[in-house]
Amino acid sequence: MVVFTGALRLFAVATVCGGALRAEADDGAARENAPMGRRRLAVGTWHTCAIVSDGRVKCWGLGNVGQLGDGRLKDSRRPVAVADLAGAIDIVAGDHWTCAIAARGRIHCWGYSRGKWATDEAQKRFPKCFETAAYRKSGHGTPCVPTPHVIEGVENARTLIRSEQTLCALTIEDKIPCWSMTAPDAAMRPLALPVDASRVVIGRGTLSRHIDKRWQSSAWGCALTRAGRVECRDAPFERTALESLDGIVDIEMSSNTPGMYTRHKGGRVSFLGNGMIIDLSPLASLVEHSRGTEGVNVGAKAPVAVPELEGALAVQEGSYFGCALFRGGELRCWGTSGGVGRLGAGGLKAVSSKPIPVKGLGAVVEFGLGHSHACARTKGGAVKCWGKNKSGQLGDGSRKKASAKPVIAIRDVSAK
Repeated sequence: MVVFTGALRLFAVATVCGGALRAEADDGAARENAPMGRRRLAVGTWHTCAIVSDGRVKCWGLGNVGQLGDGRLKDSRRPVAVADLAGAIDIVAGDHWTCAIAARGRIHCWGYSRGKWATDEAQKRFPKCFETAAYRKSGHGTPCVPTPHVIEGVENARTLIRSEQTLCALTIEDKIPCWSMTAPDAAMRPLALPVDASRVVIGRGTLSRHIDKRWQSSAWGCALTRAGRVECRDAPFERTALESLDGIVDIEMSSNTPGMYTRHKGGRVSFLGNGMIIDLSPLASLVEHSRGTEGVNVGAKAPVAVPELEGALAVQEGSYFGCALFRGGELRCWGTSGGVGRLGAGGLKAVSSKPIPVKGLGAVVEFGLGHSHACARTKGGAVKCWGKNKSGQLGDGSRKKASAKPVIAIRDVSAK
């Protein structure tokens, strides 16, 4: 059952690429990612971070605005330790920033810092980033905090909810404060959610917009309760479409078009959109494959079945490619490789309109997609990455431009 309500306040955006979805093996059978559970792997747009077994965090890939957290503004082709951070229990990565929960439930963030999450004092300690010749001439740049900074005013955070430009936290008091990571004047905003929410997803849009010299919310989102109800605010769905959904056990926002995937009891997967033609999205290739059509209207009045994803435990989209995790820990991807091998099979230029298994991974328990790379944590604790490697996204130290074959970036990622 899905309920539409204007009382639910969600202020965030769906990431174009990133995050990590988790599923654990339980008595030989893959178990669904606990939606409010903690992650050990965080895949950003161009960088990746992971919590290793001793609670420290290591990052690799693009580091131009300090998103690797080691105090430098440089890329790294191998994992580097985040400075002054121990005991991390959850981690997320956005476009050019990273955040983790550590001792006393405090939230530590680093990287791009135009948003209000970083204090003025913290930002003054570091030079401007992104300083091109034109920026230097004008004296402007991009603010950044290249080592962990504690977000003030919040303790007892138990898990993080993220998107490309927005961070929210669920506290033990069932409060959900949020921050824009990019809007300079956007204040912290709460999410009013059901106490029994088991899944919070964030719609495509922006956390805030500038109206009459003030930043105001301009976003939409949904929450799934443990009773199987979905509550939405400002979602681009017709009420009849929402009411037609039943038996939902999980929801996941699309990152390429306004809409969401819904997973139902029995393994059926559907997509509910707002009627846009999404012929360039990963979803379109799936529906085209099953229907034999060109271009897909994802109709706002009824969900569209996605039979190729039946039985999937988790679904995520990157840039023109998507991946889904199935029982047994098998990860399958579809879409276009873009010349960098982001499907993880079939070579650098592979194209597939249906999910194909990523080769050489083993049993996957957690995965995430960036813009043109992907990483997965295996049951054995290794993180393997594939795709574009211009900034060191593979994490194996190599200078190859790309790899369609997963390579090991790090071996000791915590399984706790």
